[in-house]
Amino acid sequence: LRSLSGLVVQLDLLCNDPNVGGVVSGSEPPTRRQNHALTMNLSLDGSLANFWAGRSKKLQSNIKRYFQRIQTDNIPWRMDVINSPSDMSDAVTRYGQLDVAGWTGIEGTALPSAPRQPAFYVELMQSAAQSDQARVFELWFDNTLVASRLALARGNVLVMLKTTYSE
Repeated sequence: LRSLSGLVVQLDLLCNDPNVGGVVSGSEPPTRRQNHALTMNLSLDGSLANFWAGRSKKLQSNIKRYFQRIQTDNIPWRMDVINSPSDMSDAVTRYGQLDVAGWTGIEGTALPSAPRQPAFYVELMQSAAQSDQARVFELWFDNTLVASRLALARGNVLVMLKTTYSE
């Protein structure tokens, strides 16, 4: 705040998670802080079995039911994790095609709705993938993409940027 010129009445730093890279450190002039939002996070310490046991019974039941339906309907499925810079452009394009086909396409907020968004995400994901910090998670039923998630990874933190799915 001291480095800003003039009198500072208010400075909003939204979406600043101190666990990921807080911008406020060191000595500060007198401030009044008000939390804007909470960042969801999950601790993944321990085993998968213990983590899953800690989830709600309703979530466990729903996931079990979904997997039973996939098996009953004999639907081949796979989860692909894309992290290669050369594969990011195609992965972001697939994400955009799935995104625009759903409610965000109707609302005009899907990734391809703004002309610069696809190029921004391709550049971001390719750049982050150069240092193994980008992931695109894709869920496929047979040869049909049904869900996609763009994420950035650094150390033990995985930040979900965008998620879309086939309705």
